[in-house]
Amino acid sequence: LCTMPEPGWAIKEHGGATVYYTGLKNVYWPYDKEENPTLLKPVWHALDSLNPWMQERVGVILKRVSPDILHSHNLGGFSVSAWRAADEESIPIVHTARDYTLLCPKNMFWRRANCEGRCYKCRGFTISRKRESRRVDGFVGISDFILRRHKSHGYFEGAERRVIYNPINIDEGSTGGKRNTEGLKLGFLGRLSEKKGIRRMIESINLCMPDVELYVGGIGDEQYEKKVEQIAEGKPVTFLGFVDPNSFFKTVDVLIVPSVWHEPFGRVVIEAYAHSVPVIAAKRGGLPEIVHEGSTGFTYDPDNSEALNEHVERFRRQEGLVEKMGKRAYEEAQKYAMSNHVGAYTSFYEEVI
Repeated sequence: LCTMPEPGWAIKEHGGATVYYTGLKNVYWPYDKEENPTLLKPVWHALDSLNPWMQERVGVILKRVSPDILHSHNLGGFSVSAWRAADEESIPIVHTARDYTLLCPKNMFWRRANCEGRCYKCRGFTISRKRESRRVDGFVGISDFILRRHKSHGYFEGAERRVIYNPINIDEGSTGGKRNTEGLKLGFLGRLSEKKGIRRMIESINLCMPDVELYVGGIGDEQYEKKVEQIAEGKPVTFLGFVDPNSFFKTVDVLIVPSVWHEPFGRVVIEAYAHSVPVIAAKRGGLPEIVHEGSTGFTYDPDNSEALNEHVERFRRQEGLVEKMGKRAYEEAQKYAMSNHVGAYTSFYEEVI
């Protein structure tokens, strides 16, 4: 069940699954590229805390389908009233947290920094989300970090808990070794934004090392892109714009994930592994859980630029390190195969039901 900007209902088939679409009942559609009306944002978020009209919509589908279980993910638009609709029909509920929106409308990142706690505004907007989380029977975090973060704020009390990491398509990977015979090609792949740490990385990394280049794949806000490009001016940095990940990973030797934000998981790390590319990742959020120090890559404090440069220098100087860690990374990627992911959820469903 998904939302759509148009009123009414729609039904489509995708990959053998029936997908129901329902019009969003709120003061505006929040996913347009145009800036949302500032004055109405508090109203939108207040209504999205517990939306009775969307509860009615969810209830219609639950009565029609009669599912054995309701599995919710991103509840933006539906609000946690979806849980209330399922609970009233005595349908077991599993929720997977992929971000921090149940805790904070700003996703725990405000004014270029992680939120140390929850301000009074966030507590006000999310009080019903915390209360309604008691209806959930099974809670999944896509990392131990995100699971513990919700638990520390008193969410999902009484629910069974499980960490199930995101899967990737291993078939699109590569077992190849080092792509380049000369120099070291570093890569960044993701959205160009402050929370992803791209600006800080370019400012911090020593690109004066001999034969070291940086390739940046991804796009962002136009003004922010220009700012980052200005910082990189005169340095061996190539901006590729939007790029196919498979092509990108054939170009680079090592991926850097410099996130300032506490990444809930860090899927790009596993994508790199599937292409035999080791990773240098910031010690933020769930990233340290999936980057095994000295085996598939290294981790560093993003507030310490010297730590990042030390790891880059290690890859540059130690012959065969990229190939050795790349091989281990590819082996690690197999754990994230879709079949393992499906098996983990099937087991958890059975436990909850």
